[in-house]
Amino acid sequence: MPIYSDLREIVEKEGNEKDFQYCGYQCHIRRVGVPYSGHLCGYIEIPRVHILHGLSYDEIESFYNYELPAHYGLTFSGEVEGIQWIGFDCAHSGDLCPMYAEGFEKFRNETDTYKDMDYVEKNIKEVVDFIFAHSKEGETNA
Repeated sequence: MPIYSDLREIVEKEGNEKDFQYCGYQCHIRRVGVPYSGHLCGYIEIPRVHILHGLSYDEIESFYNYELPAHYGLTFSGEVEGIQWIGFDCAHSGDLCPMYAEGFEKFRNETDTYKDMDYVEKNIKEVVDFIFAHSKEGETNA
């Protein structure tokens, strides 16, 4: 797997997945796109009774007037094994993906930055805090 030499130790140390709970929300970080990009994605479980449950990521962004602080906005909303998750990815302009397809290393921009596990975890918590702060008492789909 081609990986930028300056990121190899960081990627190996942080691993490919992390699960945690924050303010009652189940959260998950996963490295995807291996071996072609290896960027991280952050996910938050949306409980069935939550007002956001069943909405697409575009509908959720619209619901919050496009102010949700997810890195470059939400890029995922869907069910995995019967559980709805929303998420974002770190493979946008300005993001340095640690892995690359052979021959693509020359396209690395010196201003791109790698968004590590700590960055993604912090951003997940910002999204949860935002959702929590903008929820109204009793706001559910029940």
